[in-house]
Amino acid sequence: MGANEKINPNDIPVLGRFVGVTNPYGDYATYYERKNEITALYKEMEDPATRKDAERYKGVDQLYVLLYGVTGSKDAYIGLDDEIKKMFERKKELNSSLSNPNANPIDISSDVEKVKLNIGKAVDKFNAQYNKLRGVK
Repeated sequence: MGANEKINPNDIPVLGRFVGVTNPYGDYATYYERKNEITALYKEMEDPATRKDAERYKGVDQLYVLLYGVTGSKDAYIGLDDEIKKMFERKKELNSSLSNPNANPIDISSDVEKVKLNIGKAVDKFNAQYNKLRGVK
């Protein structure tokens, strides 16, 4: 990094917590509410019997794919929801490894902070995309 290069505190594990910087998209509660909303709207959209006005489903298909990924094709990939679940599992494993007497708590704490940062980035990505596609300001 250069001497004049600006550093985002959220890019350095733990630093954002001390500086008090918050990300406008990094809200887990909002992520889970929106995930449930998009899942319900996608199911409603796919069923001709329950489908309503097209404007109601603005961006839903893209957000659903972002959340749950694509399967069964050469372009298959895991969705953000599974990535986030795996990161939470990794965080849980790291925290439980602290009980190992040979564990280095400083390294583990650093790794936990990195995982939390990555979870936050994934949540940010979804929430920002939701705002863009659904027209939320």
